[in-house]
Amino acid sequence: LHLSIRRQRQMCIRDRRLLRPVEDPIQSFSEDPIRMIRAIRFSARLNINMDQSVVAAIAKSAPQLRYVSPARLFDEILKVFFCTKGHSAFLKLHHYGILREIVPQVTQLTSLAIDLDPDRGFVGMALKNTDARLVAGKSVIPAFLFSILLWKSVCDEKRINLNKGAPAIQSLHVAIRTVISNQKNTIEIPRYVTKTMFDIWDLQRKLTECRPKLIEKTEGGKIERDLAKAKKDCEEKIRK
Repeated sequence: LHLSIRRQRQMCIRDRRLLRPVEDPIQSFSEDPIRMIRAIRFSARLNINMDQSVVAAIAKSAPQLRYVSPARLFDEILKVFFCTKGHSAFLKLHHYGILREIVPQVTQLTSLAIDLDPDRGFVGMALKNTDARLVAGKSVIPAFLFSILLWKSVCDEKRINLNKGAPAIQSLHVAIRTVISNQKNTIEIPRYVTKTMFDIWDLQRKLTECRPKLIEKTEGGKIERDLAKAKKDCEEKIRK
């Protein structure tokens, strides 16, 4: 299944709004499983349905994504996040079983259905806001999106560590390292991104602690300046 921009016209029958394959989709997905994610991204971005042969092939071939380079999957999932239809594409990835292959920690959450809701879900609202920012020409950093996506997993790991008697700060930091390490099995998140994710997650702990000095820093804008600097550094590294 070739889904390059050049061949979209061959794939899309515009009067029926249908994304069709130009060859056997099972064979094509076997040659390069990344094409499944691209098919879903194009389907969401162009607001068209996929042919049933493509849907059936995705359902059968999804496990092959486990053998794709984690670094390639990082690049491909960013394209999903940044396609201006990230929420719709993400729902499709979940619906067609792709999400459990590339972000298994997320699909194991019992609250996932609520989290993906665009009006009240933690992940859903973040993705909708990201789409709106991209349409408005505003910047978005990968660290923010991944920190949103994996936050509930971090909370679950932290709860396990607390139940074992570990101190709160240690419980959080160990949980962060565990979640990031687990995620690297399928998506290799670069170090400059995980560093910012760590700062974002650690900030949640600081904001829930009632300490006078922290309140002064927050009111004085130090935390906001630190986050702005981290965001700027991350964006510069992406451009390079």
